[in-house]
Amino acid sequence: MRDLATDTGRSIRTVTGWIQRGLPCRTVDGERRVVRADALAWLLAEAREAGRASVATLDEAAERTAYMKARRELAELELAEARGELARRETVVAAWRQMCERILARQRALPAKAAPVLVGLKKPAEAQVILERYIEEIVGEIREWGSADEGKGR
Repeated sequence: MRDLATDTGRSIRTVTGWIQRGLPCRTVDGERRVVRADALAWLLAEAREAGRASVATLDEAAERTAYMKARRELAELELAEARGELARRETVVAAWRQMCERILARQRALPAKAAPVLVGLKKPAEAQVILERYIEEIVGEIREWGSADEGKGR
């Protein structure tokens, strides 16, 4: 109730009067609790019905509540980032781009690396075994990159 009184610039006595007139509230452990969104909707409807000018005050209170919620959510995101639980989009995109470039470089180097070894082979199965080994080498390196990044807390 105190928060609603602060948000609307009214006294607790006024909020108690609103409850007596039908403002939605809940009783938890013998204490009255008001859900801000429900209360603001009720107050807005009451003000419109009565044609009062206090609609602007209620809209300001709703805006203030939304602003406080947004600030709280932003603080939670900043805390999660500081803990290493969250990464900025730009950081993730840059890391992904770098990893893709490393993979492409290894793929492009494969023909030059494999050609001298494959040139004298007579059976396709022999070439396949050699190529599979080179590809597994690349895959192993990619796995190591992921393990190294996890060790850094990223």
